Amino acid sequence: MGGQHGGSWIYLDKDGHDVLLVVRKDRANGKKDFRQLHREQGGWAFGAPEQPLPLYRLPSLLQSPTDRIFVVEGEKCVEALARLGCLATTSAGGARSPGRSDWSVLGSRVVTILTDNDDPGRAYGQKVASLIRASAPAADVGILELPGLPVHGDVVDWIEQRRRDGLDDASIAGQLCAMAVTRVSARTGESITAGEPVGDCEPVLTCLADVAPQEVDWLWRGRVPLGRLTMFAGNPGTGKSYVTAAIAAQVSLGGEFPDGAPCVRGDVLLISAEDDPADTIRPRLDGLGADPTRLLLLSMVRLRGKGGLEGRERMFSLQDIEQLEMAIRARPTCRLVVVDPVGSYLGKNIDSHRDSEVRSVLAPVAALAKKYHVAIIVVMHRRKGTADRADDLLLGSVGFAGIARSVWHVIKDPKNPARRLMLCGKQNLSAEGDGLAFRIENGGSVGRLVWESAPVRMSADEALWSEQTIRESKPGPAPERREEAELWLRDVLAAGPVDAKDVRELAAATDHSWRTVQRASGSVGVQRTKRFDGGWTWGLPAALESDRPRS
Repeated sequence: MGGQHGGSWIYLDKDGHDVLLVVRKDRANGKKDFRQLHREQGGWAFGAPEQPLPLYRLPSLLQSPTDRIFVVEGEKCVEALARLGCLATTSAGGARSPGRSDWSVLGSRVVTILTDNDDPGRAYGQKVASLIRASAPAADVGILELPGLPVHGDVVDWIEQRRRDGLDDASIAGQLCAMAVTRVSARTGESITAGEPVGDCEPVLTCLADVAPQEVDWLWRGRVPLGRLTMFAGNPGTGKSYVTAAIAAQVSLGGEFPDGAPCVRGDVLLISAEDDPADTIRPRLDGLGADPTRLLLLSMVRLRGKGGLEGRERMFSLQDIEQLEMAIRARPTCRLVVVDPVGSYLGKNIDSHRDSEVRSVLAPVAALAKKYHVAIIVVMHRRKGTADRADDLLLGSVGFAGIARSVWHVIKDPKNPARRLMLCGKQNLSAEGDGLAFRIENGGSVGRLVWESAPVRMSADEALWSEQTIRESKPGPAPERREEAELWLRDVLAAGPVDAKDVRELAAATDHSWRTVQRASGSVGVQRTKRFDGGWTWGLPAALESDRPRS
């Protein structure tokens, strides 16, 4: 077997024992030779072991039972994906021999097959998909042809091209994952289906001179836009679901919202995982006087044409984008969709802390909102901890707030826990509006939301600072530590306002607890100012500002 050594790869069984060695030789004429060896009497002997053969990196597949698996042609491609942090596998013997391997271990997994850009590669992908489905008819398998590949190109070429474009491995992995999980049909022009072949791509340019300006259309003026995503966030028990129920009830009735803004009557699609329809959702809406004939609950999807599984139901997720579109299209007067909570509906193997994965699910949903001119409200929780902006406390990736055009925070009034506040966070489509206050009163078997008439002139960020100040007033660090932090903070801000992130980094570098510095900021009277880019600066109050040294 002449030629230069082109690599060698060991296949392991499920117990981690090596059973197959594949050796590659690169010939001078550009051709590649592969030789298989198997274990025999403690050494390697030519020839493959008894079939079926294990998949490459089998122990890694078994150790990560919830991750998406990429199937590629060739061990070199598997290793390239592994360097990106992706879970991948292949079969021994090349494109013509996938039937010699045991694919049943992928029957219960989410699988995306990345084909080489040639006829043998596409045939390999189809054959692998058939073998996986033969072991599990309902298997979740998609075939993806990577865009921009040269003839005979593979995923290694695709990765290298993006590295030449200046992308790092995390960004490349994010792009790949986003293409793999997207479910909107490519025929709509909105995104690429993981299971549909994709040819070479070209940019689509639109001259702004050809774009007609138009005003934002609102479901609830200044608060919930039509055709966009709006987010309601808060800690458990603050009343997020009560607020969205009140909005849904008002849309079912028409008339006016609590601040006097007009409300056009329409249908509402509810997607709710945390409340029971019979003992919580329906009674809560009845207490608000809602019209139940205009309210629909989407919780499951029914399988059709799945090899004997017709009629079986499974839980709906936002990856079921075609089914969501069917539900919206079935009610032409649908004006609102509520997803509560969004984290329960991202779908299998989606990491809510990865920006690319979150956007890959929510971007098609946002496209549906625009296409059918409906408002979509997603509800999510806040994490514990401290921050300078309320939006920074959203539980999960920054992609949630990034894709929403309007973010509202539902909190307990820091000075009166029986009173709840709905306060503005991010607002891209209008000026930051006033907040609203409400109470949850006893009303039959469930509570009933009652709005207050007066507006609340406070932002979510200001409420956050108030919460933190109240916490800081409770027993904390020793007085001398607080005093040291106050003196240190005055020195840091003496020359003028400083970016809040820089203050935090300086505190860590000088061994000042951030919690203590935040308490000290209340004592010093630090003034927080929001910048155009969304960040914050800290500065001394006017009384101390006048005492700072002049140059």
